[in-house]
Amino acid sequence: MDMMISVKDIGLIVIFIALIILIIYGIVLLKNMIVTVKRANVILEDAEEVTKVLRKRTEEVDGVLDDVSGSVKNISKAFSGNENVLKQVSTIISGITTLIGMFRNSDDK
Repeated sequence: MDMMISVKDIGLIVIFIALIILIIYGIVLLKNMIVTVKRANVILEDAEEVTKVLRKRTEEVDGVLDDVSGSVKNISKAFSGNENVLKQVSTIISGITTLIGMFRNSDDK
């Protein structure tokens, strides 16, 4: 019993083997992509949390800076003699209180 294999049959066998290898490679690639996407999602969630914290801190610092700026303006007015003595003392105390509060808040965090 002689069996003849033609060049066409050998070509089809090679193409079929290459197709099987390509399918296996695609499955492994897809598995790795799923792991990568899951890790990327975790990183993005962490980045979102950090962004929320930074946004909150920035708003707090902005509020403190507004208070300090207002206090400094009032202190400069008080020193220039544009207000009466009682108002000057209360302005200076307000500025000192704001600064103390700012340093206490930064130490607590």
